[in-house]
Amino acid sequence: MNSKKVILPVRNRDKAKKMIEGLPDKNKIHLVSVDLSEMKSVVTGANEILGLADQIDVLINNAGGMYPAKKTDF
Repeated sequence: MNSKKVILPVRNRDKAKKMIEGLPDKNKIHLVSVDLSEMKSVVTGANEILGLADQIDVLINNAGGMYPAKKTDF
């Protein structure tokens, strides 16, 4: 039995579904809705992930950057 699966936390489930549409083995990809700006969403998503897997063998973090415009008037 092959129990490999990909758990993909996503902000927009509809966009993610379109993204994985043409991938092979898309039935092994589990989408978990998570809005990182809301702690309740993070906790809910984490609990959903815990329900999908007994352990995580590989974790890939993708960190984005935020670069606000520089203020010139003091």
